[in-house]
Amino acid sequence: MKKEKGKIILSIGIILLVFLTTFCFIHLESEKKEQQNMWKKDQQNLQEPTENKENIPEQALEELPQEYSMEQAIQDGCFVITYQGLYNVEKMEQFIENTKIEAPNRIANKIRIMQYTVEGDPIITELSYQIQKETYLFSGKEVPRTNYEVKKDFTRDKFAAEEDRKIVTNADIPGEIYTITKEIQQDRIEISLRLCAEVSYVSDAKTYQDIPICSYPSKFVAKEE
Repeated sequence: MKKEKGKIILSIGIILLVFLTTFCFIHLESEKKEQQNMWKKDQQNLQEPTENKENIPEQALEELPQEYSMEQAIQDGCFVITYQGLYNVEKMEQFIENTKIEAPNRIANKIRIMQYTVEGDPIITELSYQIQKETYLFSGKEVPRTNYEVKKDFTRDKFAAEEDRKIVTNADIPGEIYTITKEIQQDRIEISLRLCAEVSYVSDAKTYQDIPICSYPSKFVAKEE
């Protein structure tokens, strides 16, 4: 009789143990799936963010007319630098806040900048911060690769040599080692892509360095559109 009771107790214990093990396993799997879903959602937000399309016109840089006027650039939302002052300053400020490396969540963004030469011809710069689908391992986590891209359009600079009147693109500016800065240098505001990490180079590798974007006297003020 005692043996029978012992067997019953043992059976109940085994059943309870199996039940608890199954419950814990299901709970852990549920938490794991929830964490994976949250991680995928975070990655999706990083890889496919909503771009602020108000910053630049619908037309691609290459499609802009040669007679692209300052008034049209201002209307299109470009950051315009003239000898009279600045237009759409908030667009530049927003781009800096969205893409600087200190931002809690850097956001894909674009901005177009129009600045004039001494002779009065416009140089147009298109600056974008892009988040790629390709990932890399960082602190034990898969994170998306990012990069800045700079296009400079010299096609309207009538005083430049003919071979220099073209659009120049630099698409190899990794976001992991670059940030955008706005600094006062003497009496000028300098906006640059600043190298903010040490890079170990192999032979014949590209050398990364700071990239100037635009500058203007610090006394320039924002103008009403």
